[in-house]
Amino acid sequence: MARAKKDTRRRFGLIRQLPSGRHQASYLSPDGQRRYAPETFARKAEAERFLNLTEVQIHQGDWTDPERNKIRLSDLRDDLDRPASQSDRPDA
Repeated sequence: MARAKKDTRRRFGLIRQLPSGRHQASYLSPDGQRRYAPETFARKAEAERFLNLTEVQIHQGDWTDPERNKIRLSDLRDDLDRPASQSDRPDA
């Protein structure tokens, strides 16, 4: 007699095993876009932990869009190339 397959669907996010054996976590952000974890995980439990923490951040309103936190190198270079004004210099 065949056993019934256990339902392993997550209520938040997805975890898939890559050909390398590592696990990739992804989720739908509040804006409806699919977001992927910034890294892959050696163990499925690590990917689950990432998704659990992300879900809590979203529900508590602490989640920030990872794309909006990126700094463009050109902006950083412009800031470094700009001469410091008198107000930027520490008191000597």
